Amino acid sequence: MRGKVLIAAYPCSGTKFMAELLKTYGISAMHEKSNEEVTVSWRHVGEPDKPGISKMEFDNVLHQVRHPLKALASLGFGIDDRSVQLFKHNCSGLGEPGLEFYMRVYLRWDELIRELNPVLRYQLERVEYVWPEICKYVGLPVDTIYVDRGVPRNSHNSSNLILIWEDLEEVSPQMSEQLFGLARKYGYE
Repeated sequence: MRGKVLIAAYPCSGTKFMAELLKTYGISAMHEKSNEEVTVSWRHVGEPDKPGISKMEFDNVLHQVRHPLKALASLGFGIDDRSVQLFKHNCSGLGEPGLEFYMRVYLRWDELIRELNPVLRYQLERVEYVWPEICKYVGLPVDTIYVDRGVPRNSHNSSNLILIWEDLEEVSPQMSEQLFGLARKYGYE
């Protein structure tokens, strides 16, 4: 199965890692840029009206997830002003960047990706278990052997911030519960 593929994710959820991984297998995968084969991006989720970034442009969407606590811990350290403006455009009531801001973004991005009707959802941390499925969608033979290159660490999180559920609970019990529900739904808790 081939066609244009979008691997969509929440920001700081390993999109660059996945694009680089696919390139090692000879797949023309672009990180945060449209491509005729595979686009690995979080930006394409939040800019559907921008020329060249229409959700209709992709034949298949894969949803790459990362544990919410890890993604949230990375996000505050790797986002530029342009990204913050993109978040504000897509999420109402954000306020200024901080944990509550990024919790709202995570929930909204998940909603936007679900609206794209992904054909596959997988955990970044367990990519080897769905590798044959990913291969099918990106045009590799399904028997392509996965070579473990390690799971990306919090590359944006230079302070090595570690969040726990209680940190989120202090900010917003309701959003903390929603995020915990997503973590459970995606097989993390």
